[in-house]
Amino acid sequence: MIPTKKEQNPNLSLTKDYATTVMILEHLPDAIFILDSAGVIQYVNKSALDLLQTSFQKLKGNLIDEVFSKSINTEEGKESLEKQIRNGKIQNLDTHLVFEGVSVPVYASFNVIENNKGDSDFIIVSAKNASFQKALEKELRHQQILTISRDRIRALGELS
Repeated sequence: MIPTKKEQNPNLSLTKDYATTVMILEHLPDAIFILDSAGVIQYVNKSALDLLQTSFQKLKGNLIDEVFSKSINTEEGKESLEKQIRNGKIQNLDTHLVFEGVSVPVYASFNVIENNKGDSDFIIVSAKNASFQKALEKELRHQQILTISRDRIRALGELS
């Protein structure tokens, strides 16, 4: 019996799976961060790099706390973002990505990936750019203020 390519080189399948996964992550429009169990950035896709206007070398090795705006307060005081994610206190967050003077509003989702033993191996963070929506909301509020102002001026004119 002739061995198949997979039997000849079992790492070939693993390498192909890895390459396929990376291609998929690079294609996504959302910013994707993969963190190790300590909350240190191990992978960032091109969308995240474009959003933060930086390079992979500058982001890799940073704690996730250094990329997201300040973590939220808890009763115990300040707790790292990684611990809040791991404890299930944060799953979705309306926040900002902040790095080297660049600040981008995002909607972020966090997911802890556990191994067979129930220990967390890594954390996946996805962040959707909310700049356009935030700009629209700001414009809507501005238009509402102008409408209220015009109505008040009209009412004053009618009173006089």
